[in-house]
Amino acid sequence: MRKYKRATRASSFSEFPPEITAAIRKYAEKNDFGDFEADILMCAETSSEKLKQGVFSKIFGDGKYALKTFVVVTPERVLWATLDNKTNAAVLAARFSDVEVKDFSSPRIEDSGIEIFGFIDDFAGRGSAFIALGEDAAGHTLRRVLKAAADDARRK
Repeated sequence: MRKYKRATRASSFSEFPPEITAAIRKYAEKNDFGDFEADILMCAETSSEKLKQGVFSKIFGDGKYALKTFVVVTPERVLWATLDNKTNAAVLAARFSDVEVKDFSSPRIEDSGIEIFGFIDDFAGRGSAFIALGEDAAGHTLRRVLKAAADDARRK
């Protein structure tokens, strides 16, 4: 059973909310990514709407879950930020040469997105992360761009 309705739209970095662009820039500066904005291949935003409240949400109120995911793809890495229902931003990044990028699949969870597995920048060891994508044209385009950038980086 699908728990979220997701919609992805292509955008530009300047169209992201100011708190997201500031958080991504701060993360990039802290990790010495240089002028990543000059190398952007694609930016997109995925909105996630929870379809059904669970028992605990009804009792304790809505949980803290990502409502929007913002993705920046450069030839070298992917950066993504989430904005939750309390407007808190969290940023992660991964260098394509250090990770595998594959379609998300699970026998228990019906969802759409990309799974990043490997050395994600802030993790001490190998880890995995899920980037939500809609099953729409922009979601499919972002999926292709991510996989192509990862393939190109591994060939170098």
